[in-house]
Amino acid sequence: MPAVKCGVNGCGRRLQPLMKVDPRDRDTWIYPECEACGQPACEGHTSWFEGRVVCDRCQARTEGQGLATGLIELGLRV
Repeated sequence: MPAVKCGVNGCGRRLQPLMKVDPRDRDTWIYPECEACGQPACEGHTSWFEGRVVCDRCQARTEGQGLATGLIELGLRV
C-alpha cells in the first residue's frame, strides 16, 4: 500500500496515522482528513472552521457560503 499523502495545493507531505485499529493491516489505519471533502490533509493545510476540521481548499471554495454542502437538515432542534 502506498503512503498516504496530503493533496492540498500540491503539498505531498506523508501523513502519520491517527489510529491503528489493527497494526498489521494498513487498510484499518485512520488518517487525518478534511471533514467537508474527506480527502487526506496534513495539519499545516487544515484549520477549524465552524467547529469542523476543514482543508484550505474547501475553506477557500466555500468561503462566504458556509459549509452547508453535503449536510442534510434533519429538523432536530438543540
